[in-house]
Amino acid sequence: MNHEKNVRAFIATIPDPSVTQRLIEACELMKSQLPHHEIRWIAPKNWHITLCFLGHITNEQFNNLPIALREKLTGYHSFTILLERIHCFPHSTKPRVLAAAIKANPILQAIAIRTELAANAVGLSPKRKSFLPHLSLARYRTKKPTKLPEPLFLENLHMTVNQIILFRSELTPAGPVYTQACRLPLDAS
Repeated sequence: MNHEKNVRAFIATIPDPSVTQRLIEACELMKSQLPHHEIRWIAPKNWHITLCFLGHITNEQFNNLPIALREKLTGYHSFTILLERIHCFPHSTKPRVLAAAIKANPILQAIAIRTELAANAVGLSPKRKSFLPHLSLARYRTKKPTKLPEPLFLENLHMTVNQIILFRSELTPAGPVYTQACRLPLDAS
């Protein structure tokens, strides 16, 4: 059995096109508030809400994850979450990213736990502190930014979560490249 860690992976969901467009418009408003040299904007095609970060795993574990995910997510239906505001994350005084905060949602929390159980089923032990759902929009290049933006409240920005995706992540000098390896649709409610 090959135990070589040769796939970097995570499990996530992605915003639909209408949510993506609203977030692009909000980011345009934020860009004028921030020094360009201190922040790197994430391409909208890479936006996602991480449910379970797996890190480097074996090909065998990666290939077995879709079956485990299907099993653990059986019975879950599509649902809606609320993106509340764009703010500094994880803390306003020591930000690492500029992110869209997601209002606490018990279904999203349960699905995050189920994705972790799927990872456990293939022999993984993801290191999770606490689940703080967010959608990263930009990364700070410095640990001490000279200017922090005021939070931008998003009015009625609801997002339907109707699929869970297993991603392969390749780190490159130009930034990460995310490839959707497996889409797991949630039953329509």
